[in-house]
Amino acid sequence: MKQKQVKSGMFVAPDNKIYLGMPEGRPVKGVIGFVKPDKALAKAVCLRSVVLPWSSDFLEVPETRNSWYGQESIRKILEIAQIKQQRAEAAEWCYNFEEDGVKKGEAFLPTLSELGDLSRNREAVDEALGLLHVNLLDRWCWSADEAEDEDFRAMLMCMDNNRVRSCFKDEDYPVRAMFEVDLKTVEFI
Repeated sequence: MKQKQVKSGMFVAPDNKIYLGMPEGRPVKGVIGFVKPDKALAKAVCLRSVVLPWSSDFLEVPETRNSWYGQESIRKILEIAQIKQQRAEAAEWCYNFEEDGVKKGEAFLPTLSELGDLSRNREAVDEALGLLHVNLLDRWCWSADEAEDEDFRAMLMCMDNNRVRSCFKDEDYPVRAMFEVDLKTVEFI
Protein backbone atom coordinates (compact mmCIF):
# COMPACT_ATOMS: atom_id res chain seq x y z
CA MET A 1 0.00 0.00 0.00
CA LYS A 2 1.36 3.42 -1.00
CA GLN A 3 1.85 5.87 1.89
CA LYS A 4 -0.09 9.15 1.69
CA GLN A 5 2.12 12.20 1.28
CA VAL A 6 1.36 15.88 1.59
CA LYS A 7 2.20 17.69 -1.67
CA SER A 8 2.05 21.20 -3.03
CA GLY A 9 -1.40 22.04 -4.33
CA MET A 10 -3.31 19.94 -1.79
CA PHE A 11 -6.22 21.58 0.02
CA VAL A 12 -6.13 22.26 3.76
CA ALA A 13 -9.36 22.06 5.81
CA PRO A 14 -10.03 24.56 8.64
CA ASP A 15 -8.95 21.92 11.20
CA ASN A 16 -5.63 21.49 9.30
CA LYS A 17 -6.62 18.10 7.91
CA ILE A 18 -5.58 17.53 4.29
CA TYR A 19 -8.12 16.74 1.60
CA LEU A 20 -7.01 13.85 -0.63
CA GLY A 21 -9.06 15.23 -3.52
CA MET A 22 -11.16 18.21 -4.49
CA PRO A 23 -13.10 19.37 -1.40
CA GLU A 24 -16.40 19.74 -3.37
CA GLY A 25 -18.42 22.20 -1.33
CA ARG A 26 -16.50 21.65 1.91
CA PRO A 27 -14.62 24.54 3.58
CA VAL A 28 -11.01 25.17 2.59
CA LYS A 29 -8.51 27.09 4.73
CA GLY A 30 -5.65 27.22 2.23
CA VAL A 31 -3.49 25.37 -0.29
CA ILE A 32 -0.20 23.63 0.50
CA GLY A 33 2.57 25.76 -1.01
CA PHE A 34 5.58 23.64 -0.13
CA VAL A 35 6.66 20.82 2.19
CA LYS A 36 9.76 20.62 4.38
CA PRO A 37 9.90 16.86 5.15
CA ASP A 38 13.08 17.23 7.22
CA LYS A 39 11.15 19.51 9.59
CA ALA A 40 7.83 17.59 9.30
CA LEU A 41 6.25 20.87 8.26
CA ALA A 42 4.27 22.26 5.34
CA LYS A 43 3.50 25.89 4.63
CA ALA A 44 0.22 26.79 2.98
CA VAL A 45 -1.02 29.93 1.27
CA CYS A 46 -4.16 31.68 2.43
CA LEU A 47 -6.91 32.02 -0.15
CA ARG A 48 -6.97 35.81 -0.24
CA SER A 49 -4.44 38.44 -1.18
CA VAL A 50 -4.43 42.21 -0.87
CA VAL A 51 -2.39 45.10 -2.27
CA LEU A 52 -0.72 47.17 0.45
CA PRO A 53 2.51 48.99 1.27
CA TRP A 54 5.12 47.15 3.34
CA SER A 55 5.17 50.18 5.66
CA SER A 56 3.81 53.60 4.74
CA ASP A 57 5.87 54.96 7.65
CA PHE A 58 9.12 53.39 6.32
CA LEU A 59 9.46 51.28 9.48
CA GLU A 60 13.05 50.07 9.90
CA VAL A 61 13.46 46.43 10.97
CA PRO A 62 17.01 45.36 10.04
CA GLU A 63 16.51 42.13 12.02
CA THR A 64 14.38 40.79 9.15
CA ARG A 65 17.17 40.95 6.58
CA ASN A 66 17.87 37.45 5.27
CA SER A 67 15.47 35.83 7.70
CA TRP A 68 14.40 32.23 7.12
CA TYR A 69 11.10 32.10 9.02
CA GLY A 70 8.14 34.37 8.34
CA GLN A 71 6.60 33.66 11.72
CA GLU A 72 9.68 35.01 13.50
CA SER A 73 9.94 37.98 11.15
CA ILE A 74 6.32 39.03 11.56
CA ARG A 75 6.64 39.00 15.36
CA LYS A 76 9.74 41.20 15.14
CA ILE A 77 8.13 43.58 12.61
CA LEU A 78 4.99 44.02 14.73
CA GLU A 79 6.99 44.40 17.95
CA ILE A 80 9.15 47.18 16.50
CA ALA A 81 6.14 48.85 14.82
CA GLN A 82 4.42 49.02 18.20
CA ILE A 83 7.51 50.40 19.96
CA LYS A 84 8.09 53.04 17.28
CA GLN A 85 4.35 53.66 16.83
CA GLN A 86 4.65 53.17 13.07
CA ARG A 87 2.59 51.24 10.54
CA ALA A 88 3.62 47.93 9.00
CA GLU A 89 0.59 47.33 6.78
CA ALA A 90 1.70 44.09 5.07
CA ALA A 91 2.68 42.35 8.33
CA GLU A 92 -0.37 43.73 10.16
CA TRP A 93 -2.72 42.40 7.47
CA CYS A 94 -1.15 38.94 7.61
CA TYR A 95 -1.22 38.80 11.41
CA ASN A 96 -4.86 40.00 11.55
CA PHE A 97 -6.03 37.69 8.73
CA GLU A 98 -9.11 35.80 9.97
CA GLU A 99 -10.87 34.16 7.06
CA ASP A 100 -11.54 30.64 5.79
CA GLY A 101 -10.68 29.09 9.16
CA VAL A 102 -7.37 30.93 9.62
CA LYS A 103 -7.15 32.32 13.14
CA LYS A 104 -5.75 35.74 14.05
CA GLY A 105 -2.00 35.45 14.62
CA GLU A 106 -1.70 32.19 12.70
CA ALA A 107 -0.82 33.69 9.30
CA PHE A 108 2.46 35.42 8.53
CA LEU A 109 4.21 37.45 5.83
CA PRO A 110 6.57 34.99 4.11
CA THR A 111 10.31 35.58 3.80
CA LEU A 112 12.18 35.60 0.48
CA SER A 113 13.29 32.03 1.24
CA GLU A 114 9.68 30.91 1.78
CA LEU A 115 8.47 32.76 -1.33
CA GLY A 116 11.24 31.02 -3.30
CA ASP A 117 10.03 27.61 -2.12
CA LEU A 118 6.47 28.62 -2.98
CA SER A 119 7.33 29.91 -6.46
CA ARG A 120 9.02 26.60 -7.35
CA ASN A 121 5.60 24.98 -6.84
CA ARG A 122 3.57 27.79 -8.40
CA GLU A 123 1.97 25.63 -11.10
CA ALA A 124 0.42 23.17 -8.60
CA VAL A 125 -0.59 25.96 -6.21
CA ASP A 126 -2.19 28.09 -8.95
CA GLU A 127 -4.05 25.07 -10.30
CA ALA A 128 -5.57 24.43 -6.86
CA LEU A 129 -6.38 28.12 -6.28
CA GLY A 130 -8.02 28.23 -9.72
CA LEU A 131 -10.26 25.26 -8.84
CA LEU A 132 -11.43 27.25 -5.81
CA HIS A 133 -12.08 30.33 -8.00
CA VAL A 134 -9.88 32.59 -5.87
CA ASN A 135 -6.95 34.82 -6.89
CA LEU A 136 -3.92 32.97 -8.20
CA LEU A 137 -0.48 33.85 -6.86
CA ASP A 138 0.41 37.40 -7.84
CA ARG A 139 3.42 38.03 -10.06
CA TRP A 140 5.27 40.16 -7.46
CA CYS A 141 4.77 39.69 -3.71
CA TRP A 142 6.11 41.50 -0.67
CA SER A 143 8.38 39.43 1.54
CA ALA A 144 9.10 39.94 5.25
CA ASP A 145 12.70 40.84 4.35
CA GLU A 146 13.99 44.38 4.56
CA ALA A 147 16.50 45.36 1.85
CA GLU A 148 20.20 45.11 2.69
CA ASP A 149 21.64 48.51 3.62
CA GLU A 150 18.52 50.32 2.42
CA ASP A 151 16.30 51.27 5.34
CA PHE A 152 13.57 52.72 3.12
CA ARG A 153 13.21 49.60 0.98
CA ALA A 154 11.91 46.05 1.43
CA MET A 155 12.21 42.99 -0.80
CA LEU A 156 9.78 41.64 -3.38
CA MET A 157 9.91 38.32 -5.20
CA CYS A 158 8.70 37.63 -8.72
CA MET A 159 6.72 34.39 -8.51
CA ASP A 160 7.32 33.75 -12.23
CA ASN A 161 11.08 33.32 -12.04
CA ASN A 162 12.35 33.81 -8.44
CA ARG A 163 13.80 37.22 -9.28
CA VAL A 164 14.07 39.57 -6.34
CA ARG A 165 14.15 43.32 -6.17
CA SER A 166 13.81 46.02 -3.58
CA CYS A 167 11.12 48.70 -3.64
CA PHE A 168 10.27 51.62 -1.44
CA LYS A 169 8.28 50.41 1.55
CA ASP A 170 5.41 52.83 0.91
CA GLU A 171 4.68 51.38 -2.56
CA ASP A 172 1.63 49.15 -2.99
CA TYR A 173 2.29 45.52 -3.95
CA PRO A 174 0.44 42.23 -3.41
CA VAL A 175 0.61 40.51 -0.02
CA ARG A 176 -0.20 36.79 0.32
CA ALA A 177 -0.20 35.39 3.86
CA MET A 178 0.90 31.85 4.68
CA PHE A 179 0.38 29.51 7.63
CA GLU A 180 2.08 26.34 8.90
CA VAL A 181 0.72 22.79 8.90
CA ASP A 182 2.36 20.33 11.32
CA LEU A 183 2.95 17.10 9.39
CA LYS A 184 3.61 15.07 12.56
CA THR A 185 -0.09 15.19 13.40
CA VAL A 186 -1.65 15.57 9.95
CA GLU A 187 -4.76 13.59 9.07
CA PHE A 188 -6.25 13.02 5.64
CA ILE A 189 -9.90 13.32 4.72
